[in-house]
Amino acid sequence: MNAMSRFEYCKLILRKISFDRALLKKEYVKALRLLPESETNLFIAWCKSEFGDRYEFLNT
Repeated sequence: MNAMSRFEYCKLILRKISFDRALLKKEYVKALRLLPESETNLFIAWCKSEFGDRYEFLNT
């Protein structure tokens, strides 16, 4: 069995808690600290496309 990458783990967490704005924001910030710099831009872009229509703080 293959281990899940940090990037995929962060995406999984955000999908599960996306119903709660405050929790999503907290986990988003945590993920940005957890992920290597080489993956942060990709993660930010994914978050904008996935949740940007519901959460304006992702579009800044």
